[in-house]
Amino acid sequence: MLVLSTGALGASARSESGNPLVEALGEGAAATVVNDIGLAGLIASFFSIIYAYSRQTFALSRAGYLPRVLSVTNGRKAPTLALIVPGIIGFLLSLTGQGATLLDMAVFGAALSYVLMMVSHIVLRRHEPDMPRPYRTPGGVRTTGFALVVAVMP
Repeated sequence: MLVLSTGALGASARSESGNPLVEALGEGAAATVVNDIGLAGLIASFFSIIYAYSRQTFALSRAGYLPRVLSVTNGRKAPTLALIVPGIIGFLLSLTGQGATLLDMAVFGAALSYVLMMVSHIVLRRHEPDMPRPYRTPGGVRTTGFALVVAVMP
């Protein structure tokens, strides 16, 4: 539908849209479902980001690269300050008015992380093919190679 809509309206009409797929679907139930799925994915991404930044902050603190106070845990073994401090920093950065730049940085970091994970998987499978693994990727390095190509496509 999006491909047909772009062809009918022209790429420039869709390039100005903030939500081209939903707009291409119109006002019906399909647009609502796609919008809701996108929102659920966005919320899941936020939870992943919060989990990742707190774990990285905690690990860097324990390794001595960040102040030790960031690795102190509460009674439930949660690194409270490792959750709060980066959240405050992120909030303050969001007030700078550079939201698009911050989003670009986050997307670039995520894409770089995906690429490095895929390259690491391929290298490990090539150099340590007999290493015992609790999980094997379906399709092996072919699947990872395909994902790597897709990840680096502009």
